[in-house]
Amino acid sequence: MPFVHLQLSRPLEPAVKKELASAVGGLISILPNKSERGLMLRIEDDCGMFFRGAEADCVYVDVRLYLASPFDKKGEFARALLETIQRITGTEPGSVYMSFAEYGNWVSGGDIK
Repeated sequence: MPFVHLQLSRPLEPAVKKELASAVGGLISILPNKSERGLMLRIEDDCGMFFRGAEADCVYVDVRLYLASPFDKKGEFARALLETIQRITGTEPGSVYMSFAEYGNWVSGGDIK
């Protein structure tokens, strides 16, 4: 039941968004008990973002998870996602911020866990 929100400063063509979505869907399984089947993903492009005091090519990634994932697996996922973002969008890893939030409760399918 992960939720991943990517906010990008640059506009993306629909085909590039689909490529990025497919890649994130494949990478999410790096995290234990997570899969594309349960992934909700939002890709928000052309956000008009500022970084280091100026408009810039940058990305913010917000990863929200039901229950905690091991630190090393989050690191593996983060490294793989940074590489993927660079390959697909051209944004350098140094211009990407990523955060993880882990929750003990989550509602899915109308049931609270």
